[in-house]
Amino acid sequence: MAGREARDAQYLAATGMNLKTPPAWDTSLDKQYPLRIWMSDMLLWDGATEVDVQRRGPAVVMRLSGVAREIAREIDPGTLSQGRAIFDAQGQQVGYESGVEALVSLLRRRFHPLEREIQVSALSEVFQFTWQDREGMDDVLAR
Repeated sequence: MAGREARDAQYLAATGMNLKTPPAWDTSLDKQYPLRIWMSDMLLWDGATEVDVQRRGPAVVMRLSGVAREIAREIDPGTLSQGRAIFDAQGQQVGYESGVEALVSLLRRRFHPLEREIQVSALSEVFQFTWQDREGMDDVLAR
């Protein structure tokens, strides 16, 4: 459990996240702060923040850097602020997506690893796994 708490503290320190500031992310951080974890943190921040809904999407873009920020600029600023309707193939509105959700969806499509890449990575981790000295079962399972 101590390993998980240390990792969570490392993520918070690396991203500067708090109730008013969304977590930062860049593709260069993907090894220590994977996109999957950033997306989860982002949606938690979106639900917990005191920032006005219209300012959340732009605030998130300002915390991105590198290629991620360039790709985020593809989203219309009005969509980032106001969100957008989602339509089916017949043109009927089937839902609504906030600016933060639209941004997270775009970054997921661009940067999330393919299913095959995830499988290969997981298999590689299994074969490289070793117990550390004096490590308890709980600590091993938490890793």
